[in-house]
Amino acid sequence: MFGDAERDCACSAQPMANRSAACLLLLGMQIVFLTSLEAGGELEARTSRQSLPSRTAHNRSLKKAEDEPAEAIALRNDKGAVAGLRASPRRERSDDRQFNVSERLWSGYCGTHTETDTAAAPPCKSSFQQPDTPTTMGSCALGCLHCDNCRYATFSQKMSDCSLYSACNLSRLAQGHGYSTLDTANLGAGALVAALGGVPPPPPPSFPREPGSWSDAACAEPANGSRPVFAVFGGSNSAGTNSLQYNMRSPKNPITYGRRLSSFADELMLRLQPTFRLSGRYVGGGMGPTAAAACVSRFAPAETRLATVEFLPNIGYVKDDTGELESIGELLRVLRARGAATYVVDVISGSIRYEREARFQGWCGKYNASAAVDESVRLYGCNTRQQILHLHTEIAKLARIHGAELVTVDADESPHLFGADYFHMNAAGHRHVANEIWRHYKRLPCTAFRPASHQGRHTVGMECAIAEDMDQHVGHSAGFARVNLGGDRGVSKIGYDAQAPGASLDFCVQLPRQAAQGALAELDRVTVQTQGANRHNPRMQQQQMLHGDAYALSLGVQTSHYRNRPLHGRAFVSCHGACACTCLWAHAKSVSGEEDCIFDTIQNASAVTVVKWLRLAARERAGGKQASERACGADDRCVLRVRNGGEGEARHRVVVRALMWGLNDWRFGDTSQHQQVASLVGADLRVRM
Repeated sequence: MFGDAERDCACSAQPMANRSAACLLLLGMQIVFLTSLEAGGELEARTSRQSLPSRTAHNRSLKKAEDEPAEAIALRNDKGAVAGLRASPRRERSDDRQFNVSERLWSGYCGTHTETDTAAAPPCKSSFQQPDTPTTMGSCALGCLHCDNCRYATFSQKMSDCSLYSACNLSRLAQGHGYSTLDTANLGAGALVAALGGVPPPPPPSFPREPGSWSDAACAEPANGSRPVFAVFGGSNSAGTNSLQYNMRSPKNPITYGRRLSSFADELMLRLQPTFRLSGRYVGGGMGPTAAAACVSRFAPAETRLATVEFLPNIGYVKDDTGELESIGELLRVLRARGAATYVVDVISGSIRYEREARFQGWCGKYNASAAVDESVRLYGCNTRQQILHLHTEIAKLARIHGAELVTVDADESPHLFGADYFHMNAAGHRHVANEIWRHYKRLPCTAFRPASHQGRHTVGMECAIAEDMDQHVGHSAGFARVNLGGDRGVSKIGYDAQAPGASLDFCVQLPRQAAQGALAELDRVTVQTQGANRHNPRMQQQQMLHGDAYALSLGVQTSHYRNRPLHGRAFVSCHGACACTCLWAHAKSVSGEEDCIFDTIQNASAVTVVKWLRLAARERAGGKQASERACGADDRCVLRVRNGGEGEARHRVVVRALMWGLNDWRFGDTSQHQQVASLVGADLRVRM
């Protein structure tokens, strides 16, 4: 029916600015309410059929979704102007990254009121159903920005119409066919692209790779004859995550990812080969610094001479800024002690990222939108650009203290270095960071690689002892032998192995009591969230820290199969000394009359021997000083004891490969730092036998 009406009115042959009132009346047979202002460059609309409106209805003031009076809308959006009417004097355009789409984008179209609506004069070019008609509001509005006489862009994808106006009465917009109108006053192209996403960002510059190879460095082999190591610590940017498109029609999964990019770490390794070797990377999406600092020896051996550390903007979500910053400080301290040239890469997300999240993240968005106080800084699982900038300042201080170089990439200042989500760098961004690091690194004198004296240790709240690192934590031992399970293949796979019945092994754990006090102080500042996706009650966490299981332990035991002889048996695990424990793994069984929990290490159907992490919740126990003293030579240690079965057991072999412990909070939760380490070191601990 609309096609007939449009032919009768010759609507399809004229730009919106020149159409007759009768024609526009017929075009108003659908009333469109915007349900999403961004849709990967397209406007999503929810349409309801209405009867043919009268001319009076057409001229009635448009009301926003919150039923705000049109007069108030006009005054709010144009203080000092005649209500509802805005002319288009030439203005200086700014690149305002705080651009709020919802205050500038209106449902409906201009051109229905000749006394107030004025089509933009040439060279401004409106376009209706032409091959080159813009296909998104973003690209239509960009044409308006490039024309001195234009202020308003009216667009409909359905009608293939982009009409430009120098003046328009926003309180009297006609409705229909998915039309919307954008006020472009004082906007720059960068802000428009960032907010609407309909215009592709400018193509990234083709940065040449900084010339040179490992032979250009001042010290070709600074690791005392051993192959020097390049250690990489970081999140999804270090991993080369590639964000191609942002689609607001899918707010739960708006980002389209492409094939992994060659990251700045990859770019650096191209220059360092073949002299350097790459250590096991502590890299992955969402990675935090705490487990990296706790297990630094696993990922940065003594031969490390170059390291990159990239954890911004991943941090700030768990609302323990002190703990996360201390972890970065400890990581930098250890790397400096190794004699490694360390580069901290701070990636600062653009304002548009947080504006998008404010609209679609529910609870976080509620507080991000507050003008009075930005409480999202204290909301678990939420973040803001202001918080990221604060953390950046603190990280810069740590870099100075520990002699690390800081490389900063800010999406607001350099949008051409970022992908569609203004969070992940594009190929140009990675090349830029790699070039910055390489220019500095290749000029370093040999003295830069000498191990430095240790600064004061930072309190991380988590400790890690994997393979040979367990040695310094072993107390009393009977029947467990330190072995290299990979010796026959020329690799190091250190563990403690018991094969005869009645063996026992005590680990002496120093509970992170100081870190617990710091965590309690941070919890005082966290907002209680009773609804939304990020429900979190810090008061419950405080009670647990004060009166319950404030600590957590995780024991890495080897699991095997029936073809591996001698057969693996049952492990009996218990806590003594300064702590009492509760076993948390599935199907843990207690022996009647004893404290032990049981885990059967025959688990696998394949011919691969892997490590299973057994988690325990721990709390302080009074009266355990003597037991601690006997096992560890100190009266304040938590003693974690592992035994195999006695003579009555049919199978006796138990192998311990790793141990982690720390605060029982975000460090050891279901999606925790502990889980990150467990996944990263899984291959390192796997043995084929």
